[in-house]
Amino acid sequence: MESQNVCFQKFLSDRDVHGNLEIPNRADYLPEGNEVMRVTDRHGTTYEFIASVRASGRRSLTRHWHTFAVEKGLRTGELLRIYRLGNGNDYAVQLLLSQTSIAISILLFLKRLNLWSIVPYLSLKVSVQRQFLFPKCPQMESQNVCFQKFLSDRDVHGNLEIPNRADYLPEGNEVMRVTDRHGTTYEFIASVRASGRRSLTRHWHTFAVEKGLRTGELLRIYRLGNGNDYAVQVGLEFHGLYIVWETM
Repeated sequence: MESQNVCFQKFLSDRDVHGNLEIPNRADYLPEGNEVMRVTDRHGTTYEFIASVRASGRRSLTRHWHTFAVEKGLRTGELLRIYRLGNGNDYAVQLLLSQTSIAISILLFLKRLNLWSIVPYLSLKVSVQRQFLFPKCPQMESQNVCFQKFLSDRDVHGNLEIPNRADYLPEGNEVMRVTDRHGTTYEFIASVRASGRRSLTRHWHTFAVEKGLRTGELLRIYRLGNGNDYAVQVGLEFHGLYIVWETM
C-alpha cells in the first residue's frame, strides 16, 4: 500500500459499523458521482461501494458497505484505511488496532520493561481523535464522583441507565448541566422510570452521538461544586489504572 494512494483513514463509529460509513471531509482518490468502488477480499469476494452524497453535502459509503462491515466483523473503535489500487476503481481496505488496543499495548510494553511506575506521568497522543491522559483530571475530586459504569449498547443508542449506587444527583426533574470544552451545554435529567430505576434523558442521546461514545467504554460522571454543573469523563480501566481519553 503506497502512502500516496491513501483515500482516507478514520476510527470507526457505531454509525459506521451499523449503518453507512461517513467519509471524512479530507478524502482523496474517490470516484465522482455514483461510480462503483470495487473491493475484493482474499477469498475473491467482491464488494461494491458508492461514495454517495447526502443532502447535507457530506459523503457516505453505501451499497455493499453494511454487508461488508457485518461479514468482516468490523468493530467500533477500529482504525480503518481505504486505498485506491492503481488509477481505476479498485480499492483495498485495511484495519489497524483500535484505540483501546493501542493503549493496552503501550502499557503492557512499559510493564514488561519494568517502567510501570512512570505511567502516571505520561501524556501520549495516539490518535487524531482522542488523547490518552494519565492520571485522571486533577480538578475531579474523588468525593464528587456520582457514578461510573461501562457503557452498554442501550446506553449508547438510547438513554443511559444509572447504576443503583449513584450519589450527588439532583432530585426530581432538576437539570444536570454538562458544558464541553467548546462551550456547548447539554442538559440531562435523572428521570425515574416505572420500575423505579433511573435513566439520564433529555440531551443524553444527542450527547452520546455527538461525542462518539462507544459500547464498552468506561464513563464517569462528576458533580462540580455544590450546584447542578457536572462533568463527564470517558476512558478505560486497566490493572487498577484509570486511563482518561476525553473529559467533557
